[in-house]
Amino acid sequence: MSRRFTRSPWTPMSMRFPISALAWSLLLMIAACGRKKPAPVPAPAGAPAPPAENMVPLDPDARIYYDDAAVAFTDSIRLTIRDVETWRNIWSRATAGQASAPPLPAVDFSRQMVLLVGAGRLRSGDQIHVDSVGTRKGTTIAVVRTTVECQAFPAVAYPFEIVQVKRSERAVLFVERQSKPADCE
Repeated sequence: MSRRFTRSPWTPMSMRFPISALAWSLLLMIAACGRKKPAPVPAPAGAPAPPAENMVPLDPDARIYYDDAAVAFTDSIRLTIRDVETWRNIWSRATAGQASAPPLPAVDFSRQMVLLVGAGRLRSGDQIHVDSVGTRKGTTIAVVRTTVECQAFPAVAYPFEIVQVKRSERAVLFVERQSKPADCE
């Protein structure tokens, strides 16, 4: 009995269509994966701060130091300082870029604490400030406002501010606000 081999319907020629369809499908999937995802929708900039029991504007005398020309803090930073050693290290870092660093300001850490707020990389003319401070259920709330100029000079700045506030052993909640100057269109 001899076996006779017959040609199968699935020959290399007849497989061109399925292979071609598979290749095109794979290319389309790869192209779709390369697309950027839509940017997340940011939270509204003007969302109200949590209600505070005694929120008050920061006293101008509480402002210890402001700089936007130094590169002391290149990342965004929110820091609470409650001891002299940390204060000395932060002050040294904050004023390191000056030809003659000012003396360490005296802070009574039994009654006060220091807040450092830094914006990270912005454009020249942009600013960061602690607007107001208060408490809510024992938590200190500091409202931090970053003001972005409408036509800022195209240079890099790293603004930061150091302020002193009434001491608290509890956590400090930094509430962020962004704004533009009133004369921006």
